[in-house]
Amino acid sequence: MTVDRDVIAESLCQLLFPHEHEVALWISRGLSNKRITREMVLTERTIKALLSHIFQKTPVSDRLEFTLLMKGELPEWIRINLQ
Repeated sequence: MTVDRDVIAESLCQLLFPHEHEVALWISRGLSNKRITREMVLTERTIKALLSHIFQKTPVSDRLEFTLLMKGELPEWIRINLQ
């Protein structure tokens, strides 16, 4: 099932702090932690901490699931958790 990306982005904006949201956008574009550190001028440790917070606040547990979530291509079990 495909879900509107704008709806997902809006929902995530409400869940995530600004730095978490920015990391989420970079992750959805496929950037590595190292590349995100350069883009955001933060340490890799900080990026990992922000990723951990993102995974705690959303129904996903890894980068692949998160990327699918951001693209609106949700597995069945995640769709159920978002309702």
